[in-house]
Amino acid sequence: MRLRSRLLVLAVLALLFVGSLTVLTGARRPGSLAQDFGADSADGPLDGPFQHNAPQAPAALEPSDDGKATSSSSSSSSSSSNSNSSRLSGHLVLVPGHAVFVGSDFTHSMDESAWFLEPFQRGQAATFVQHIGCAINQTLLDQDAQLVFSGGQTRSKAVQLSEAQSYWLVAHAMGWMRGIEDRVTTEEFATDSFDNLLFSICRFKEATGSYPAKVTVVGFEFKRARFESLHRQAIGYPASRFAYIGIDPPADREGDAQRRAGEMEHSFKPFTKDMYACDPHGPLRAKKTSRNPFHRQHPYAVSCPELQPLLQYCAANRLGPGWDRIYSGALPWK
Repeated sequence: MRLRSRLLVLAVLALLFVGSLTVLTGARRPGSLAQDFGADSADGPLDGPFQHNAPQAPAALEPSDDGKATSSSSSSSSSSSNSNSSRLSGHLVLVPGHAVFVGSDFTHSMDESAWFLEPFQRGQAATFVQHIGCAINQTLLDQDAQLVFSGGQTRSKAVQLSEAQSYWLVAHAMGWMRGIEDRVTTEEFATDSFDNLLFSICRFKEATGSYPAKVTVVGFEFKRARFESLHRQAIGYPASRFAYIGIDPPADREGDAQRRAGEMEHSFKPFTKDMYACDPHGPLRAKKTSRNPFHRQHPYAVSCPELQPLLQYCAANRLGPGWDRIYSGALPWK
């Protein structure tokens, strides 16, 4: 393990050195998204796997006569809505992380052995890379987009990289972030999918100074309902400004059925009863605890004070019941 850690450090240093040469020489290593996946143009957005199931773009916010943002999907709104909209700007593109990279060469990211995978994740490594590529493409499509890779240091037996760092380093090694490096960042405290969404909104606020006017999540298709029907509603984010792009592993009838059944039994149903993973004796809280082996604590109650009551909802309601009830407090987008 010590030797592997040293190799990983050397690999990261090498990537940073090569990246600096790329900026100076204009060289690509190993290529742009277009070069790696055969797109027609290296300068524009991609077709193929990175446009997979792309939905209608969420409603954008346009500047009004007084310079404040208003929704282009509605010609009228209340004064309260206009006040909230003025605090919203930009487009969050979110990729929830699913695994930690443990290999020595980030350009070999489709190699299953390069990731620390649970048994049920076998066959998914290539799909992780598709999620990364699709999100990069969504960011290229929108100059107001900020891409956030989200996921903490979830595996004690893996190298102490976070899931988010793993995805960022893959994208960097593949040369896909050229020209948008300042619009790609990481969120490194999430331990479940609800955290992925809420914490990434906070990370967007830290990076841009405002909360997002629209959100696009790039993840597994079989998790779509969890994000659209549960997590989005749990934070009260408007459906008209929320999009989900779902990309699953290659079609496999048995595997698809197992994934759907596992999602329903171990995630969707538990979240309907415990929307914020508050129950100290519930399976969701146990899962979160197991995914935080290094006892990390997020800073978002400080950097996102508007969300502090929601971020601390479990602590304020530790006795329950009512964990299946949607938070009713004020939020920047409500």
